[in-house]
Amino acid sequence: MTEDEKKKALITDYKVTFGGETGQRVLEDLSKRLGEHHLSFEPTNTHLTAFNEGRRAAIRYIRQQVDTDLSKPEQTVAITEEASDGG
Repeated sequence: MTEDEKKKALITDYKVTFGGETGQRVLEDLSKRLGEHHLSFEPTNTHLTAFNEGRRAAIRYIRQQVDTDLSKPEQTVAITEEASDGG
């Protein structure tokens, strides 16, 4: 399996995992717990800001995988570029 095929398979796994009713409930819980829709910035604590942004990055990554449309060429190119960058 090529790297591109592995990446597409993993995205499909994300879609299967979070695509159903149960997965959507888990995704919404993660969104709340990881502060997806809240500001990360803490004006008096740069370490807390970084921590909060790390939490938000996790849920944003999951959403990106779930929302990727593998039938669109421009998204397929982005997946290939990300895989070659080690991302």
